[in-house]
Amino acid sequence: PNAGGVAVEVGVDDLVGVQLHQTGFQVQIRSPYKKISVTLARTKKKKKGTRVPIKGEKAVYELRKGSNTICVPKSGTYSIFPPECHQFTAPAYHMKTGKSKGSIDIIEVASTKISGTVQTKSRDAEPAGVKVTLVDLDDGRKTFAEAVNEDGQYSFWAKPGHNFELSVQDSDDFIFQPKLRTARVPAFGCSATVKPFQAYKGVVLKGTIRPALEDVEITIESSDGREDIVVTSNPSGRWRSPSLKAESAYKVVARKEGYHFQQAVTVTAGDAKENIVLKHSKLASVRVTVRGAGGGKPIG
Repeated sequence: PNAGGVAVEVGVDDLVGVQLHQTGFQVQIRSPYKKISVTLARTKKKKKGTRVPIKGEKAVYELRKGSNTICVPKSGTYSIFPPECHQFTAPAYHMKTGKSKGSIDIIEVASTKISGTVQTKSRDAEPAGVKVTLVDLDDGRKTFAEAVNEDGQYSFWAKPGHNFELSVQDSDDFIFQPKLRTARVPAFGCSATVKPFQAYKGVVLKGTIRPALEDVEITIESSDGREDIVVTSNPSGRWRSPSLKAESAYKVVARKEGYHFQQAVTVTAGDAKENIVLKHSKLASVRVTVRGAGGGKPIG
């Protein structure tokens, strides 16, 4: 509608034949937010009662807090859809032009998208399928998990104003730095982006104690000064490390009281063999008896 009306010139004679035609309709939208961009579209009903925009009849509008009036060219049912970074308490809000005296009320933003990436510098290491875990620290530590897509991206729908922990666990193929990040989803806005996780190609060291021996302590020492990793052998003498950074060199040392093991083995994780054999021999025991002078009873 043209709120300014029609300009006419009035002379000494009566002015007749002035016609006013309705050229559109008003849609009133009430928003509690200082500023929000929404999509307004004339929609049609699909199966299961859902409504979808009619082709060529949608536009993006920036709403201000309070009542907003928008002029639309045709009558029908209009729907408001949230921006990509938000979900409303309903999938969309609807009203019919000319039939509803009320307005469309955006009652509440129910969730905001929180997103991030898992990056890798290696062309042969794609993190697709790796799981990122989200923990809501303000809602009983509710936990959600999402897989990283082919582009290394992930996203969650999270409650506005809440604090979250995001973590990613090492696997046989990858190790991650850092393993944990924290983020706060703003009470309103689309800036909930998490700093990237860095993925490195990972490998697992595997080996066998020969002859088979259980509970051998295998220490894996990193050449880049990271904390030592300690694992133990199973009843078959087999042992396995967690995922290690492929580019680093490691020294593998085996220990168990009463046994002598070969010298430490140094390997580069990326070139490690499938089975690192650590051989041992049992130490002979020597029994010493101490007696008093004159061959008396053993002392102690």
